[in-house]
Amino acid sequence: MISQDTTNHNPDTFFMDFLTHETLLDSSAGVRKSGLKRESVFEEHSLQVTDPEMPIIENKPDFQAPAWILSVFIIQFLMIGIVLTFFRNLFRLQISSAFSQSNQEQLIREGNPIKQTYTALLLLVFGLTLSVFAFISIKLNVPGIKINDFELFFYLFAFILGIPLVKVILFSIIGFASRERQVNTIYTSNLIVFDVLIGLILFPIVFFYTYRQIEEIFYLAIAISTLLFIIRGIRGVQLVLKNSSFPSLYIILYLCTLEIAPVLLIVISILRITGYLA
Repeated sequence: MISQDTTNHNPDTFFMDFLTHETLLDSSAGVRKSGLKRESVFEEHSLQVTDPEMPIIENKPDFQAPAWILSVFIIQFLMIGIVLTFFRNLFRLQISSAFSQSNQEQLIREGNPIKQTYTALLLLVFGLTLSVFAFISIKLNVPGIKINDFELFFYLFAFILGIPLVKVILFSIIGFASRERQVNTIYTSNLIVFDVLIGLILFPIVFFYTYRQIEEIFYLAIAISTLLFIIRGIRGVQLVLKNSSFPSLYIILYLCTLEIAPVLLIVISILRITGYLA
């Protein structure tokens, strides 16, 4: 009589052992051998850095603009509102004079723009806009500045607004000494018109850049400012050459120095801030 070994050939037991890997059948001895360890392929150590010298990259936190920056934008918005409310016609004439010489002549006949209240308000918008832009750019690119934020902003504002004022004063002195007062009025009004235009165009761009800090916005603002400064310089040279009795060579040399020197100074400052120039 042949006995059946139900222990090793039970189909259910064999099938379960095969699936769970709890036991193996030793083919040479025909006995069970247990102890096969199960291990997950998702071990904790596989998520760790194996090279201790490998640098850990940390996300650079965004710069948060100080709370008083919003007050600066509100002041600018109020000044623009005052101009649009009380000086709407002169404002339109001043903006259009950037593209039309006849409108510029009409603007001058209405009164020297330098002495007008609306011009002072719009120049303040220009100075504050560029100061905020420079302030945010410096804080993003130059870590570890020891100077107080508000003090830094004040110095930037004085520098940016001081450049056109110094140019107006110098040209006024030269115009008075050379008896070319009409040329002086035309040239300085051209300076003011384009500065006002730059401030108004950059105002929403700088506001967005302050709270979003996207690199493309930075380059957009730089490109617009550079283009308008170049147009302003070319337009100023043309106006002076047309209305002045001085030799053209001296006028070109003087105006190029007067226009290019501040631009070079600003470009060098930007390159130093961004680290492209030591």
